Amino acid sequence: MYRLCVAEHMLMDKLCTAEHVLMERLCIAELVLMERLYIAEHNLMKRLCNADKVLNSSLMNSLNSCIYS
Repeated sequence: MYRLCVAEHMLMDKLCTAEHVLMERLCIAELVLMERLYIAEHNLMKRLCNADKVLNSSLMNSLNSCIYS
């Protein structure tokens, strides 16, 4: 019975260690993904702003050509 308790204790200890390692890796992976998401979102917003500027410039040019024609 004593050996069974020792074996159970050792297995639980290994399980807790493995769980701790997996949680640590999960947290690191989550941080990396959040950083990549932030960068992708930032780049997308810059592209959208640039596209908006180009569109507004094009619309203003079209409007000006209509007014002064």
